[in-house]
Amino acid sequence: MAAVEAPPISTRPAVLFDLHGTLLIRSRIFVPAHGDWIRSLSEQADVYYISTHGPEAHEVFGKKLGLPEFDWIECKDYGPSYEPTSRSLAIDALFPMRAVAWVDDFVEPREHAWADDRDQNHARTLLIQPNRHRGIQPHHMQQLTDWVGSVATVRA
Repeated sequence: MAAVEAPPISTRPAVLFDLHGTLLIRSRIFVPAHGDWIRSLSEQADVYYISTHGPEAHEVFGKKLGLPEFDWIECKDYGPSYEPTSRSLAIDALFPMRAVAWVDDFVEPREHAWADDRDQNHARTLLIQPNRHRGIQPHHMQQLTDWVGSVATVRA
């Protein structure tokens, strides 16, 4: 597992997961089904962590969900790694023309506008914002699975 430092070459969609409030609920609850679902999703998409945990993301989260090691997106060059704008800038720098789905409980209206603009103008983009107290729910999982399937089909 390593920080992504250059735009990865791939035609597969990229799926980026924040961890707290999405996969870790109320700072202590893991949902084992999330691990199975993400493993299945990784058959069609490249999965990354986009979290302040950086290199520790797998140790702290991935192992508990039974996931393989995924690379992480380093955001510190764009501002504080917990800031949504730092994350959207890092996504644009690393995946300028690539389809990206970003799952994060802490985003602001400007990130929704960024995702809409990106989706309409140059790269398929999906932004999912789960409730931080409930995390990813089945309807989010279905939305993301359907989106990855539609993007993977178009690119195949």
